[in-house]
Amino acid sequence: MGTLDHPVFLADGLEIADGYTAAILALIDGLTPLPPITVSAWADEYRRLPTKGAAEPGRWRTSRVPFAREIMDCLSDHPDYAHVRRVVFQKSTQVAGTEIGNNWVGSVMHRMKVPIMVVQPTIDLAERWSKQRLAAMIDDTPELRRLIAPARSRDSGNTTLLKEWPGGVLIVSGANSSASLRSMPARYLFCDEVDAYPVDLDGEGDPLSLAEARTSTFGTGRKTFICSTPTIKSLSVIDKEYQLSDRRRYYVPCPHCQHEQPLEWDHLHWPVGQPNAAAYACAECGAEIP
Repeated sequence: MGTLDHPVFLADGLEIADGYTAAILALIDGLTPLPPITVSAWADEYRRLPTKGAAEPGRWRTSRVPFAREIMDCLSDHPDYAHVRRVVFQKSTQVAGTEIGNNWVGSVMHRMKVPIMVVQPTIDLAERWSKQRLAAMIDDTPELRRLIAPARSRDSGNTTLLKEWPGGVLIVSGANSSASLRSMPARYLFCDEVDAYPVDLDGEGDPLSLAEARTSTFGTGRKTFICSTPTIKSLSVIDKEYQLSDRRRYYVPCPHCQHEQPLEWDHLHWPVGQPNAAAYACAECGAEIP
Protein backbone atom coordinates (compact mmCIF):
# COMPACT_ATOMS: atom_id res chain seq x y z
CA MET A 1 0.00 0.00 0.00
CA GLY A 2 2.96 2.33 0.42
CA THR A 3 3.26 5.30 2.69
CA LEU A 4 0.20 7.29 3.76
CA ASP A 5 0.01 11.04 3.19
CA HIS A 6 -1.02 11.43 6.82
CA PRO A 7 -0.37 9.13 9.81
CA VAL A 8 -3.23 6.96 11.11
CA PHE A 9 -4.05 6.86 14.79
CA LEU A 10 -5.71 3.74 16.19
CA ALA A 11 -8.00 3.67 19.21
CA ASP A 12 -5.07 3.11 21.57
CA GLY A 13 -3.24 6.17 20.22
CA LEU A 14 -0.65 4.22 18.21
CA GLU A 15 0.64 6.18 15.19
CA ILE A 16 1.05 4.17 11.97
CA ALA A 17 2.59 5.62 8.80
CA ASP A 18 2.54 2.48 6.59
CA GLY A 19 -0.80 1.88 4.85
CA TYR A 20 -0.65 -1.92 4.87
CA THR A 21 0.25 -2.07 8.55
CA ALA A 22 -2.45 0.47 9.33
CA ALA A 23 -5.09 -1.61 7.55
CA ILE A 24 -4.09 -4.83 9.33
CA LEU A 25 -3.94 -3.22 12.76
CA ALA A 26 -7.25 -1.40 12.20
CA LEU A 27 -8.85 -4.75 11.32
CA ILE A 28 -7.44 -6.34 14.47
CA ASP A 29 -8.55 -3.32 16.49
CA GLY A 30 -12.09 -3.71 15.17
CA LEU A 31 -12.25 -7.44 15.81
CA THR A 32 -10.83 -7.31 19.34
CA PRO A 33 -13.70 -7.78 21.83
CA LEU A 34 -14.23 -5.01 24.32
CA PRO A 35 -13.18 -5.85 27.89
CA PRO A 36 -15.99 -6.95 30.24
CA ILE A 37 -17.87 -4.14 31.93
CA THR A 38 -21.02 -4.07 34.06
CA VAL A 39 -24.12 -2.23 32.89
CA SER A 40 -23.88 0.19 35.83
CA ALA A 41 -20.26 1.02 34.95
CA TRP A 42 -21.25 1.50 31.31
CA ALA A 43 -24.09 3.83 32.28
CA ASP A 44 -21.87 5.89 34.58
CA GLU A 45 -19.29 6.30 31.82
CA TYR A 46 -21.42 6.79 28.71
CA ARG A 47 -25.07 7.52 29.50
CA ARG A 48 -26.44 11.04 29.34
CA LEU A 49 -29.99 11.91 30.37
CA PRO A 50 -31.71 14.34 27.97
CA THR A 51 -32.66 17.87 28.95
CA LYS A 52 -36.18 17.11 27.72
CA GLY A 53 -38.10 14.76 30.01
CA ALA A 54 -35.44 14.08 32.66
CA ALA A 55 -35.70 15.47 36.19
CA GLU A 56 -31.88 15.59 36.42
CA PRO A 57 -30.47 15.93 32.89
CA GLY A 58 -26.82 15.27 32.20
CA ARG A 59 -24.51 12.43 33.16
CA TRP A 60 -26.19 9.30 34.54
CA ARG A 61 -25.12 8.59 38.12
CA THR A 62 -25.98 5.20 39.58
CA SER A 63 -25.23 6.67 43.01
CA ARG A 64 -28.49 8.62 42.71
CA VAL A 65 -30.44 5.34 42.49
CA PRO A 66 -28.17 2.90 44.39
CA PHE A 67 -30.79 0.14 44.44
CA ALA A 68 -30.48 -0.02 40.64
CA ARG A 69 -26.81 -1.08 40.67
CA GLU A 70 -27.28 -4.78 41.42
CA ILE A 71 -30.23 -5.02 39.04
CA MET A 72 -28.19 -3.56 36.19
CA ASP A 73 -25.11 -5.61 37.00
CA CYS A 74 -27.10 -8.87 36.95
CA LEU A 75 -28.03 -7.98 33.36
CA SER A 76 -24.36 -7.60 32.38
CA ASP A 77 -22.37 -9.86 30.09
CA HIS A 78 -19.60 -9.63 32.70
CA PRO A 79 -18.28 -13.07 33.79
CA ASP A 80 -19.37 -12.44 37.39
CA TYR A 81 -23.01 -12.39 36.25
CA ALA A 82 -22.93 -14.97 33.46
CA HIS A 83 -25.06 -17.35 35.54
CA VAL A 84 -28.03 -14.92 35.75
CA ARG A 85 -30.79 -15.71 33.23
CA ARG A 86 -33.83 -13.75 34.49
CA VAL A 87 -34.03 -10.51 36.44
CA VAL A 88 -37.40 -9.47 37.90
CA PHE A 89 -37.97 -5.95 39.22
CA GLN A 90 -41.28 -5.37 41.04
CA LYS A 91 -41.31 -1.67 41.80
CA SER A 92 -43.22 1.46 42.68
CA THR A 93 -43.79 4.17 40.09
CA GLN A 94 -41.06 6.49 38.81
CA VAL A 95 -38.07 4.69 40.36
CA ALA A 96 -35.94 4.28 37.21
CA GLY A 97 -37.25 0.85 36.16
CA THR A 98 -37.44 1.72 32.47
CA GLU A 99 -34.14 3.61 32.66
CA ILE A 100 -32.46 0.47 34.01
CA GLY A 101 -33.70 -1.34 30.92
CA ASN A 102 -32.62 1.56 28.71
CA ASN A 103 -29.09 1.40 30.14
CA TRP A 104 -28.99 -2.33 29.43
CA VAL A 105 -30.17 -1.79 25.85
CA GLY A 106 -27.60 0.97 25.34
CA SER A 107 -24.73 -1.13 26.66
CA VAL A 108 -25.72 -4.06 24.42
CA MET A 109 -25.95 -1.84 21.33
CA HIS A 110 -22.56 -0.31 22.07
CA ARG A 111 -20.64 -3.45 22.96
CA MET A 112 -22.26 -6.54 21.48
CA LYS A 113 -23.26 -8.04 18.14
CA VAL A 114 -26.49 -9.75 19.18
CA PRO A 115 -30.25 -9.53 18.63
CA ILE A 116 -32.21 -7.87 21.44
CA MET A 117 -35.97 -7.36 21.80
CA VAL A 118 -37.89 -4.77 23.82
CA VAL A 119 -41.58 -5.42 24.50
CA GLN A 120 -43.90 -2.62 25.62
CA PRO A 121 -47.59 -3.20 26.52
CA THR A 122 -48.88 -2.04 23.11
CA ILE A 123 -47.51 -1.17 19.69
CA ASP A 124 -48.44 2.48 20.31
CA LEU A 125 -46.43 2.51 23.55
CA ALA A 126 -43.59 0.71 21.77
CA GLU A 127 -43.45 3.48 19.17
CA ARG A 128 -43.61 6.13 21.89
CA TRP A 129 -40.76 4.48 23.83
CA SER A 130 -38.67 4.29 20.67
CA LYS A 131 -39.28 7.89 19.62
CA GLN A 132 -38.98 9.47 23.05
CA ARG A 133 -36.65 7.31 25.13
CA LEU A 134 -34.55 5.25 22.71
CA ALA A 135 -34.02 8.01 20.16
CA ALA A 136 -32.99 10.45 22.90
CA MET A 137 -30.49 7.95 24.32
CA ILE A 138 -28.95 7.38 20.89
CA ASP A 139 -28.77 11.10 20.12
CA ASP A 140 -27.20 11.94 23.49
CA THR A 141 -24.68 9.08 23.49
CA PRO A 142 -21.93 9.60 20.87
CA GLU A 143 -20.89 5.92 21.05
CA LEU A 144 -24.41 4.89 19.98
CA ARG A 145 -24.91 7.72 17.50
CA ARG A 146 -21.86 6.53 15.55
CA LEU A 147 -23.31 3.01 15.28
CA ILE A 148 -26.88 3.79 14.18
CA ALA A 149 -27.34 5.20 10.68
CA PRO A 150 -29.60 8.26 10.34
CA ALA A 151 -33.24 7.29 9.80
CA ARG A 152 -33.47 9.48 6.71
CA SER A 153 -30.83 7.52 4.78
CA ARG A 154 -31.93 4.85 2.29
CA ASP A 155 -31.85 1.29 3.65
CA SER A 156 -30.46 2.67 6.90
CA GLY A 157 -31.74 -0.15 9.10
CA ASN A 158 -33.10 2.57 11.37
CA THR A 159 -36.88 2.72 11.76
CA THR A 160 -39.09 3.31 14.76
CA LEU A 161 -39.37 -0.40 15.58
CA LEU A 162 -36.03 -1.59 14.17
CA LYS A 163 -32.49 -0.46 14.91
CA GLU A 164 -29.50 -2.15 13.29
CA TRP A 165 -25.80 -1.74 13.98
CA PRO A 166 -22.84 -3.80 12.73
CA GLY A 167 -23.58 -7.36 13.80
CA GLY A 168 -26.60 -6.55 15.94
CA VAL A 169 -30.28 -5.65 15.78
CA LEU A 170 -32.94 -4.29 18.15
CA ILE A 171 -36.60 -5.12 17.61
CA VAL A 172 -39.21 -3.06 19.47
CA SER A 173 -42.51 -4.93 19.91
CA GLY A 174 -45.94 -4.53 21.45
CA ALA A 175 -47.46 -7.16 23.74
CA ASN A 176 -50.78 -6.73 21.91
CA SER A 177 -49.29 -7.89 18.60
CA SER A 178 -48.60 -11.60 18.17
CA ALA A 179 -46.92 -10.87 14.83
CA SER A 180 -44.32 -8.60 16.43
CA LEU A 181 -43.59 -11.15 19.16
CA ARG A 182 -42.93 -13.84 16.54
CA SER A 183 -40.64 -11.64 14.48
CA MET A 184 -37.20 -13.07 15.29
CA PRO A 185 -35.04 -14.86 17.87
CA ALA A 186 -33.50 -12.63 20.53
CA ARG A 187 -30.64 -13.31 22.89
CA TYR A 188 -31.68 -10.53 25.25
CA LEU A 189 -35.25 -9.56 26.14
CA PHE A 190 -36.56 -6.50 28.00
CA CYS A 191 -40.24 -6.76 28.98
CA ASP A 192 -41.47 -3.45 30.41
CA GLU A 193 -44.65 -2.89 32.46
CA VAL A 194 -45.80 -6.49 32.13
CA ASP A 195 -48.86 -5.94 34.34
CA ALA A 196 -50.32 -3.93 31.45
CA TYR A 197 -49.90 -6.85 29.01
CA PRO A 198 -53.00 -8.70 27.74
CA VAL A 199 -53.82 -11.87 29.68
CA ASP A 200 -54.05 -13.86 26.44
CA LEU A 201 -52.95 -12.89 22.95
CA ASP A 202 -55.09 -14.15 20.08
CA GLY A 203 -55.57 -17.50 21.83
CA GLU A 204 -51.81 -18.19 21.69
CA GLY A 205 -51.09 -17.66 25.38
CA ASP A 206 -49.71 -14.85 27.50
CA PRO A 207 -47.38 -12.36 25.77
CA LEU A 208 -44.57 -12.79 28.29
CA SER A 209 -44.27 -16.52 27.57
CA LEU A 210 -44.48 -15.87 23.82
CA ALA A 211 -41.72 -13.28 24.06
CA GLU A 212 -39.48 -15.49 26.21
CA ALA A 213 -39.83 -18.29 23.66
CA ARG A 214 -37.86 -16.01 21.30
CA THR A 215 -34.78 -16.46 23.52
CA SER A 216 -34.77 -20.28 23.67
CA THR A 217 -32.34 -20.58 20.74
CA PHE A 218 -29.58 -18.97 22.80
CA GLY A 219 -29.67 -21.42 25.72
CA THR A 220 -27.46 -20.41 28.64
CA GLY A 221 -26.36 -17.19 26.91
CA ARG A 222 -29.77 -15.53 27.11
CA LYS A 223 -31.06 -12.97 29.60
CA THR A 224 -34.53 -11.58 30.30
CA PHE A 225 -35.39 -8.43 32.26
CA ILE A 226 -38.99 -8.29 33.51
CA CYS A 227 -40.05 -4.97 35.02
CA SER A 228 -43.36 -3.54 36.19
CA THR A 229 -45.36 -1.71 38.79
CA PRO A 230 -47.82 -4.25 40.28
CA THR A 231 -51.58 -3.88 39.93
CA ILE A 232 -54.10 -6.28 41.53
CA LYS A 233 -52.21 -8.89 43.56
CA SER A 234 -54.21 -11.91 42.46
CA LEU A 235 -53.84 -10.93 38.78
CA SER A 236 -50.37 -9.36 38.84
CA VAL A 237 -47.86 -10.84 36.41
CA ILE A 238 -44.90 -9.09 38.02
CA ASP A 239 -45.87 -10.29 41.51
CA LYS A 240 -46.10 -13.87 40.25
CA GLU A 241 -42.67 -13.57 38.64
CA TYR A 242 -41.22 -12.01 41.79
CA GLN A 243 -42.56 -14.85 43.95
CA LEU A 244 -40.83 -17.32 41.61
CA SER A 245 -37.52 -15.50 42.01
CA ASP A 246 -35.11 -15.40 44.97
CA ARG A 247 -37.15 -12.37 46.16
CA ARG A 248 -34.32 -10.00 46.95
CA ARG A 249 -35.15 -6.66 48.55
CA TYR A 250 -33.15 -3.48 48.99
CA TYR A 251 -32.05 -2.84 52.58
CA VAL A 252 -31.52 0.72 53.85
CA PRO A 253 -29.38 1.42 56.96
CA CYS A 254 -30.92 3.48 59.76
CA PRO A 255 -28.86 6.68 60.22
CA HIS A 256 -29.24 6.30 64.01
CA CYS A 257 -28.46 2.64 64.75
CA GLN A 258 -27.28 1.40 61.30
CA HIS A 259 -29.83 -1.44 61.33
CA GLU A 260 -30.46 -2.44 57.72
CA GLN A 261 -34.10 -2.90 56.73
CA PRO A 262 -36.40 -2.90 53.72
CA LEU A 263 -38.72 0.09 53.84
CA GLU A 264 -42.26 -0.87 54.87
CA TRP A 265 -45.31 1.36 54.59
CA ASP A 266 -46.45 0.54 58.16
CA HIS A 267 -43.39 2.32 59.58
CA LEU A 268 -44.25 5.63 57.90
CA HIS A 269 -46.12 8.02 60.23
CA TRP A 270 -47.29 11.63 60.20
CA PRO A 271 -49.51 13.86 62.35
CA VAL A 272 -53.15 13.94 61.30
CA GLY A 273 -53.56 16.34 58.41
CA GLN A 274 -49.81 16.97 58.10
CA PRO A 275 -48.41 14.51 55.55
CA ASN A 276 -45.51 16.91 54.87
CA ALA A 277 -44.29 16.12 58.40
CA ALA A 278 -44.02 12.40 57.69
CA ALA A 279 -41.17 10.43 59.26
CA TYR A 280 -40.05 6.81 59.04
CA ALA A 281 -39.71 4.88 62.30
CA CYS A 282 -36.74 2.50 62.37
CA ALA A 283 -37.89 -1.09 62.90
CA GLU A 284 -34.99 -1.70 65.31
CA CYS A 285 -34.49 1.40 67.47
CA GLY A 286 -37.75 3.25 66.77
CA ALA A 287 -35.98 6.54 66.01
CA GLU A 288 -37.79 8.67 63.46
CA ILE A 289 -36.06 9.42 60.17
CA PRO A 290 -37.32 12.64 58.50
